[in-house]
Amino acid sequence: MEAYEQSLGPFQKTIEAMLPYTYDELLTALPRQAARCDKKNTKGRMTSYYGFKANLLVDTNSQYILSGLWSSANPNDQRMAVVLLKGLLLKFPMLKVKHILGDKGYDCAAIYQLIHSLGAYPAIALIHHKDPPAGMNLDYTPVCTQGHAYRYDSFDAKYETLKYTRPSECQGCALSGSDCQKVFKIRIQTDLRLHSYPARGSERFYRTVQKNVRQWSVCLPISKSISG
Repeated sequence: MEAYEQSLGPFQKTIEAMLPYTYDELLTALPRQAARCDKKNTKGRMTSYYGFKANLLVDTNSQYILSGLWSSANPNDQRMAVVLLKGLLLKFPMLKVKHILGDKGYDCAAIYQLIHSLGAYPAIALIHHKDPPAGMNLDYTPVCTQGHAYRYDSFDAKYETLKYTRPSECQGCALSGSDCQKVFKIRIQTDLRLHSYPARGSERFYRTVQKNVRQWSVCLPISKSISG
């Protein structure tokens, strides 16, 4: 099995195993022949097509296409995102990216790791593979014993730590003195997928997404299928 895995090309390996490759290595290995692709459409129905696919990396401020790739139809969007993001700073070394936007199709630990290596923070919707642990809600925000979400307060850039303070609903609660913790601090390095800046689910997170549709960010690849 080890010999077999070593024989696989970059686009046959797992997404995580693609990260050590350079942009040029991935670009050289990129499949470009016409191929069949099966995927679900927006209505959840499986569709098939044969041909190619174009993936674009777009600046949300100017709508300028920063980079694009033409490939076979079958590599998934996460693999194409790895290639485009690796080439981003090579093509635009002076570009300061604060956030990278994407839909839940890019919810992958390797993508978050790559975004963080660029000095940026992801704004990507989560796919909930399992229920969050006790004491957290679906946005992985701490909750009190009564189920109220803690309020996102601030972000310590030096230690990359999110600070949450006691929910407003807890004022006057009999449990606030002992059983209800006053402050939570969570380092985003604990899990780059679950914790980002600003904190998921907070008003600042949604304002950042809306604001960054216009500035300071890059949108993950928009894929367009082209039938052969």
